[in-house]
Amino acid sequence: MSKRRTGPFSDDQNNKRRATISNGVCNFESFCPPSRHSVYSTPLKECIHNVEQRAFQTAIDSSTQIINHLFDDMLTALDTRAAAYGMNMQIDLGLRDAHRIMSCAPMVATGYLRAGQLYSLSSHYKKAILVYEQGIDTVSYDDSPLWTILLERYNEAKEKMNQRIDFFKTLPYDVMCLVIDWLPFDTIMEMLFVSRIWRDRIATCAKAWSNMQVSSASYHQLENAMMTLSHINQHIQKLELRQLLADQSDKLFVKMESGAYGALRSLKFFHCQMFDYRYCMNVLQKLHITLEELFFDTNDTEDMVIPLDTLLTTCTHLKRLHCQQANIILTADMFDNFPTTRVLIHSLIDMTLHFRTIDTSLLEQILYVCPKLLRLEVSHCDTTAVEIIRKTCQNLYSLGINTYADNLDKEESNTLLSPPPSSTAEPSAIGIRRLYMSLNREGIEPMLLLADHAHTIEKLRLRYRDLGDQESLRLGARPLNTFVYTRLTSLSLVYNSYRVNRVAACVLSRCPLLESLHLGFQEQMDGKLFQSIGRLENLKELSIRCAAFQMTCCDELGAMMRTFATRAKIGKTSLEKLILNECYGQFNEVFLEPLADIPTLRMVHFEDLDIDKTNFEKFTKALSSSTAASGSSSTSSQHRPSMLHSIVLSDLDCVSDESLRHISYIHSLRYLKLYRVVNITPVGIRYLKTNQNITFSIHPEF
Repeated sequence: MSKRRTGPFSDDQNNKRRATISNGVCNFESFCPPSRHSVYSTPLKECIHNVEQRAFQTAIDSSTQIINHLFDDMLTALDTRAAAYGMNMQIDLGLRDAHRIMSCAPMVATGYLRAGQLYSLSSHYKKAILVYEQGIDTVSYDDSPLWTILLERYNEAKEKMNQRIDFFKTLPYDVMCLVIDWLPFDTIMEMLFVSRIWRDRIATCAKAWSNMQVSSASYHQLENAMMTLSHINQHIQKLELRQLLADQSDKLFVKMESGAYGALRSLKFFHCQMFDYRYCMNVLQKLHITLEELFFDTNDTEDMVIPLDTLLTTCTHLKRLHCQQANIILTADMFDNFPTTRVLIHSLIDMTLHFRTIDTSLLEQILYVCPKLLRLEVSHCDTTAVEIIRKTCQNLYSLGINTYADNLDKEESNTLLSPPPSSTAEPSAIGIRRLYMSLNREGIEPMLLLADHAHTIEKLRLRYRDLGDQESLRLGARPLNTFVYTRLTSLSLVYNSYRVNRVAACVLSRCPLLESLHLGFQEQMDGKLFQSIGRLENLKELSIRCAAFQMTCCDELGAMMRTFATRAKIGKTSLEKLILNECYGQFNEVFLEPLADIPTLRMVHFEDLDIDKTNFEKFTKALSSSTAASGSSSTSSQHRPSMLHSIVLSDLDCVSDESLRHISYIHSLRYLKLYRVVNITPVGIRYLKTNQNITFSIHPEF
């Protein structure tokens, strides 16, 4: 094969030869024409002309000269603007320009000098020192006359830093603690690394470190927190660990094993990963005497189960335990060393168990070793667990089954843990006060639990998703027909069948002190239920959600409201708060007129209701009136001040500008919230703005 012959020209000469000898026509196409406002517009046009005339070297030389001038001018402009930002105390903007200079020209001292000057201006001398050090290492001593200035500014920043350290050393301890109390936690952690003097003095401020949070949200803050623990561990009372990776968790546990956490009372894990719970258990073994609260909320898989057997055996002084693993099916065969009844944890009064499912036999084991529980919350268990709780937990105050339970405040815990003198003890007052149950099916067990504690229950919430047959309902409701709930003030019943009308009416007739009632998820609500509600002489709050009203119950609904209005006018307790949410039925003037006539009404919440526009305008007009009719047909009237404080209207087609005009006349109204009301215009908004006492919001924004 013959080789290609190369001429006696160099590569550069060949390029020039190919550029100047062409058989075709070379047309120059500019993709970025010069701006006519640029000071370099004329020289750039000359460069383009040289290219078109094939004077390439001339075009290259002149373009290079322009680029150099433009680059120098850009650095000057950035430096000038950064200085101006600094003098105007816009430090962040000035630093942004200074760092742009450093990135565009890393070998030039200008950016380092300006950034250091701005950091010093904001008293961040440590950051200024780091920038100056970077400039001293990068900028050539021979090439830049500004290198000497960099060294001078570096020494000045060091001197000011030392002056600050000396000042902090002489600052009175009480003044120092007072200042630190007002600083953000991240700032306090950064102060620990200014110097050893700062670290030693700040670490003695116990209050600043009593509540500490370690999170992987910021790697820099996480590393600082890790290094901080060894200096302040003796002051930490509450420690929260959030979203740590497995290696970060293990590293933290190793540090905690070697520390002295004598003041630690609460330890919480939020979505922290672990290779296993071995290191965690080692830490708990070290803290088992002082630790009072332990909180786990993880997304672990089935091979990472919280070792409840080891935990309960180790932490025998715990008062509160929260275990939440939504992906775990908890069974008894997962644990080999579960404590027996000989190892009782009398200190544990508050426990939450949230798992995907929990084996009933395991739940029984857990409850047997915790005989003093005052609050218990268990999720994803069936009605058979109710019987176990009923037999094993004799001291419960608050119970939640498949739903949350009310937390106990410190005062309640102290009161319940301190038994009254024998002379004043009331055995009848011992029992569950707050009972919340959400069950998949009916059974006799929940009703027996109600029967046991009917004399003590103050708050009751029952929710059934799947009702049994008619016989099961009849047997289950038998305890409700037998006992009077003498202390019940708050009741919530949520069923998915119209048969709940019988259950609800039965319960309501035996609740003489009921103040708050919530009903929901009912296919049909009949008039008898409204008659029962009207007989509740202490009722203040009524909430009905996701219910359907029979066509024949409008009169009973209106009669119930007239009962409340009459009761309020003679000075008795009456309705103050009404919530109707996704209730299906026609709400006409038979219901709205007596509702507007209730003097004690303070809050109204209507959502997704079928109300005629004209009737709703009449209702709002009646609310705004300073008088209310006395009785349904009497022409006499009595003056009374309006007590209506807040209104919430959502997904209602009946809301119009006219109704907003009437609402603006309600002098007592303070809050109005409108959600997805489509038939209002700016005219209605202007009506609302005339009453400056009303704070209103519209979503989505109008």
